[in-house]
Amino acid sequence: MVLRFQTYDIVVDVKAKRYMERVLACPELNQWITAALQETEVVDVDEAGVPH
Repeated sequence: MVLRFQTYDIVVDVKAKRYMERVLACPELNQWITAALQETEVVDVDEAGVPH
C-alpha cells in the first residue's frame, strides 16, 4: 500500500507519513524497485484492458 499511496500522491497524516518513509527507506525494497524498473518484458495477460 505504501507504494500505491506514493504513486497516487495520497495525503496521509503525520504518523502514516513516518511509517511510509520508514518502509520506503528499506534497502531490500529499494533493490526490488531498482530491479523492477530495469525489466523490459511485458506480459500481455497482466496488462489492464487485455481480456484473459
